[in-house]
Amino acid sequence: LIARQIDFALLWESLRTANYAWLIPAVLLTALGLFTRALRWRVLLGGKPGLTRAFHILNIAYLLNGVLPMRLGEVGRAWLASRGADGVPIMRTASTIVVERLLDLLAVAVFIAIGLAVGPMPDALKTTGLITGAAAFGGFLFLIVLANRRDLATALFHRAAKLIPGSGGRTLAPRLAEWLDHLLDGLQ
Repeated sequence: LIARQIDFALLWESLRTANYAWLIPAVLLTALGLFTRALRWRVLLGGKPGLTRAFHILNIAYLLNGVLPMRLGEVGRAWLASRGADGVPIMRTASTIVVERLLDLLAVAVFIAIGLAVGPMPDALKTTGLITGAAAFGGFLFLIVLANRRDLATALFHRAAKLIPGSGGRTLAPRLAEWLDHLLDGLQ
């Protein structure tokens, strides 16, 4: 389907006249960016897994994100990180992925705020930017509160567990409490 939309004459002309010297800095900067993301993720995970393994897992997740819909590569990343001797619990890994995405969203919200402050924008864009920025900031603050007030997070969890009808609250609660601990560890 994609190949049907390619103008092969234009593609060939572009490949023939391209300046391939720019590939070297592009590849080096891309590798450096991926390395720093792997380093950031490893720090969020508390030093596990090793840097080389974190780098490979992150690259596999990005490949899966490029091929599969709905960012399913992040699910693959959490699963891969939980495997092996230096594995990290899936919920802890998932929480670090959420923190990463919120940090990315917060950075975009800052850029949007700068854009809104600097230049004229349509009202719809201003409203969307302000809502997105407020949601990102609010979500980030909520995670900070949960990470620093473990007792509050646990109390909220136990209140929510009581709302599960029937015996579901008693049978699911211990497993969900374990997941909550891993989630809070990752947020910390």
